[in-house]
Amino acid sequence: PKPASAKGGGTLQDMARRINSGAYLVKGLLRRRSHAVMYGAPGAGKSTLALSLAYHVAAGLESMGRRVAPGPVLYLAFEGLGGMPERAEALLRHYGNAPLPLVIEPAAWNLREKSERAALGTRLAEITREHFDGKPPALIALDTLARALKGDENSAHDMGALNDAVTALI
Repeated sequence: PKPASAKGGGTLQDMARRINSGAYLVKGLLRRRSHAVMYGAPGAGKSTLALSLAYHVAAGLESMGRRVAPGPVLYLAFEGLGGMPERAEALLRHYGNAPLPLVIEPAAWNLREKSERAALGTRLAEITREHFDGKPPALIALDTLARALKGDENSAHDMGALNDAVTALI
């Protein structure tokens, strides 16, 4: 068998040193090749915050006082497209109208289903070629979890399927 460090394990000190390994997307908030969930009450501004974070990653601008590793962003809008034009216009008005590697894609895939995950993978490859010069997205936002899951967020089976889908994307 391989030693633990070959699989990404190691001592407590080894793990702590990895914090400073440069693998962040938003320093102290989001790491590369990981997944995180933003949650709150309906109407709390999660979508606005998620789009702002996506913009900052695409632009390589500090976000909430935190350094950002820039990269292409795919924002999968499973709902909330009605308010998206206003959010986009507000960001452009505030930061300027420079082109960015940020694509907002209307989404309806059921990520619990393998065939739907495959269809999303195909679309992701198309977007990567068409908009990101073949570079994979640094950030993929799924807005909202409930719509992307199309299941029960309290079900281990449904969340496991969503986890599989997200892991395949990263």
